[in-house]
Parts: sequence; C-alpha cells; structure tokens
Amino acid sequence: MAKVTLETERLRLREFKMSDFDAVHVYASDLEITQYMSFGPNSEAETKAFLQRTKSQRNVKRRTNYTLAITLKETGQLIGGCSIFLNSGINRDGEIGYVINKDYHRQGYAPEASRAMIEFALSELKLHRIYAFHHPD
Repeated sequence: MAKVTLETERLRLREFKMSDFDAVHVYASDLEITQYMSFGPNSEAETKAFLQRTKSQRNVKRRTNYTLAITLKETGQLIGGCSIFLNSGINRDGEIGYVINKDYHRQGYAPEASRAMIEFALSELKLHRIYAFHHPD
C-alpha cells in the first residue's frame, strides 16, 4: 500500500516525517501527556527512534502498523499522532490509539482523528474488530 493520507473536516492524517521531530517531541517528552501511554516521556533519541520506526514500518511487505501524524488541515501544524495496529490476520482485528499535544485538548480532535482511522481500518484494511485500551485516570 502506498503512503496513507486521510482527511477530515479539520484534520489531515499523514505519514510521519523526520522533520516532524520538534512537534512530536513536545508531546512525547511531556510527562503529563505520556503518563498513561506505553511510551515516554521520551528523550530526544527515543523520539528520533520513533520517527525512524514509523518510516521503516510503512515499507514492510505486510504492513501491520499504521501510525499517522495528526495535522491541522488549515495550517499544517502537527498536533499529535494516531495508530491502528493489526493484531491478527485470521481475526482481522486491530487496536487503535492516539496522543494529542495538550495545547490542543478538548477541541474534538481526538474523536475526529479516531473516526477517520476507524473508517480507514474497516474500509481499506478490511478489519472486523477494532478495540482500544483506556486508563480510568
């Protein structure tokens, strides 16, 4: 599959680039944002490694990780990331997740990006089931 780009009313979800480092590191190194994530807070080296992984993952023959940058359509500002991880080829299920820079919380960006990712996963990836984990805090 070629590079993935999804659009919503206000957002463009696209593949990460190494030049996204500064915007990614703002949220990835923030303890408040990452305290319940499976990563972070990131060092600069960890953020660079993340960007390199996303680049290499899109080039594998049977891609199982679609991690996309969430950008504002109007300005191009990167405000977070969202992912679909394919877990089982047999069951066609996947896990969704997202992270948003705290300066952009409570503006409806996470549900908007999640809806786009779910639609992509169901229509393009032909997933049967999509789930997420949530920490009660």
